[in-house]
Amino acid sequence: MSQESGPPADGPAAQTGDRAWLFRAVTGQTAAADHLSHPGDAAQFVTDLLASSDYRNRFRDAAREDADIVAAVELWPPETRPHDLHIFVVTGDPWSKSRASIERLAPRLGDRLVMTVLTGKADDEPFPDVPGLELIVIPGQSIFQLRARLPEFMKESAWVISIEDHSVPTQDWLDGLLATLATVPSTCLAVTGTAANLTSTKPWAWANFLFNFYRHWHPAAAPELGGTVATTAFRRDMAGRRPFAIHAFESRVLGRSMPVSNAFPVNHTQHTRFIEATLHVIDNGLVYGASLRRNHLRPRSALFHSVRHVLGGRMRDIAEVLAVHPRRAELPPGTLARIRWIAWCHSLGAVLGALVGSGRAHLRLE
Repeated sequence: MSQESGPPADGPAAQTGDRAWLFRAVTGQTAAADHLSHPGDAAQFVTDLLASSDYRNRFRDAAREDADIVAAVELWPPETRPHDLHIFVVTGDPWSKSRASIERLAPRLGDRLVMTVLTGKADDEPFPDVPGLELIVIPGQSIFQLRARLPEFMKESAWVISIEDHSVPTQDWLDGLLATLATVPSTCLAVTGTAANLTSTKPWAWANFLFNFYRHWHPAAAPELGGTVATTAFRRDMAGRRPFAIHAFESRVLGRSMPVSNAFPVNHTQHTRFIEATLHVIDNGLVYGASLRRNHLRPRSALFHSVRHVLGGRMRDIAEVLAVHPRRAELPPGTLARIRWIAWCHSLGAVLGALVGSGRAHLRLE
C-alpha cells in the first residue's frame, strides 16, 4: 500500500531526518552535512531556511511574471541582503582588457559593493587582490554563453549590473548609479544608463559606436528605452540560480522597456578603422541571423523585416537623433554615410547567418 511522502517517523535519526526533509521541502535541494548541524529547533531551522539564498533562488527560478519578481523585491528589501550592488564585467578576452574599469571601481569595493570579472580566456597577468573583487574564468566561452551563466555567480545583492570590457565607467558612474537605484520604486525591475564616446573618436569608430548606441548616446533624450549591454542595472530577483538560455539575457533583461538615466554613463572605448568596423558588424549580423534561424517561428519573415528595418527605419531614426543631439558638433563629416555602410554590412551578416549559421563569429565579438 502506498504512503504519502513526509518527514521521517520517530527514531534514533529522527532529528537529522526531519531536517533533511524540511531542507528539501523548503529549498528543493538535498541538504549537505553542514545544513543539518543547525543549533536551533525545527521552527527556527525553517525560519532561517526561508531567509536563505537557497530558498530565495527557488522562489526566483519559479517566477514566471514580472509580478513575481516584484514580490521577491518586496519580500527581501535591500537591508536584508549582504550587498547593495554586484557589478559584472563580462568578456570573452583576458581580464586585463578590463583593467581600466577595475582600477576605476576597485577603491570603492567592499561589503556592500562587489565586483566579478567573468571571462572566457585565462590571462598570464596576476589578478589584483582587492576585497570584494573576484575573477571567474570559463575557458572557451563566448560573451553570449557567459551572460547566460550570470545567475550561477550572482551574489545576494539588491541589484546587478553588467558592463562590457571596453565600456569604462566614468568618474561619477558609481555614485550616479547608486543614487538612481535608491530612488526607483519596487515595481521598476531595470534601469539603463548611457554611453559616451570620449576616446575612440576616429571616423569609423564613431560610425561603429552610433550604429549600436545612437539611442543611448550620452546624454539621451528618451525617458524610456530598451537596455544596453554597455551599462544596464537590473534586479537580482530577475534570476535565481538557473542559467538563462542563450540570448535570453539579451531578450528578457535588455529587451524590455525601462527608464533611462544620464547619471551613470560609460565611456565606450572601441578603436576601429574601416576594415575592423566592417568585419565587426558582419560578425554581429552573423550571430543575429543565426539566432533568428534557431529561435524564431518564422525566420524568413523575421529576417526580411530585420533587414528592412536596419536599412530603412533604423537609419531614419539614427539621422533624427544625430540631427538634434547636443554633442552632434563632435561628429566628423560623413558620419551618416559611414553608418549606412555599417547597416549594409550588418544586413549582409544577418542574411549569411540565417543561411549558414554564425560559425565562430560569437567568439570574436567583444
